[in-house]
Amino acid sequence: MRKRIILLSLFLFNFSCFSQFATDEMKAVFTQQEIADLKILNDFFVESVCQENEIIDFKTCFEKELPYMYEYGFDSIVKRVDFEEQKKIYETISASTFNEIWGYAKKWKDVNQAPTYKWLSVKNYGNYLNFLLEVGKKNEFIFKYGDFLLSAGDLYMTSSFILAILENPDELNLNDPNIQLITSIHMLSILDLVQREELWEDE
Repeated sequence: MRKRIILLSLFLFNFSCFSQFATDEMKAVFTQQEIADLKILNDFFVESVCQENEIIDFKTCFEKELPYMYEYGFDSIVKRVDFEEQKKIYETISASTFNEIWGYAKKWKDVNQAPTYKWLSVKNYGNYLNFLLEVGKKNEFIFKYGDFLLSAGDLYMTSSFILAILENPDELNLNDPNIQLITSIHMLSILDLVQREELWEDE
């Protein structure tokens, strides 16, 4: 009986956490399974960034990193987010969810285009883009962010993204699950870009 009560308590706790995370904008474009997968990605980034804090308050601990990142780059975040663990997290979510967010492309480190490396890129189509555009209906910066991704096909707005959070903490409130998720996906994508050293293999 006690075991059943514990299991029921855990179920209710997990359901409550899921309900707090799942916004109307997410529900408009993602399935329940996809939202659960997105929560896994989000939780991984939040917990990694806030691992040295006694209380996980993403807004507080991430905002501490923003001025440094804007001036000097991503070293402080790279040290906090274990890239090998990040790659393992990809494997814990469904392939369909992963494919709604990311795809692999080729990248080169010099003009000679040799060797060819593998690059994880946020897609400029699919449900994640639709989610950005849905959030963008009420948030001007996220609309521009999604529109830039749609037209340019990349996330090179990184400095603008960080500066926007610094200058507009109310519009880009990191306690808002939508903004938190977008920030997590953005940063995981950038961290993958700067750390992945994997040669492209033609199928």
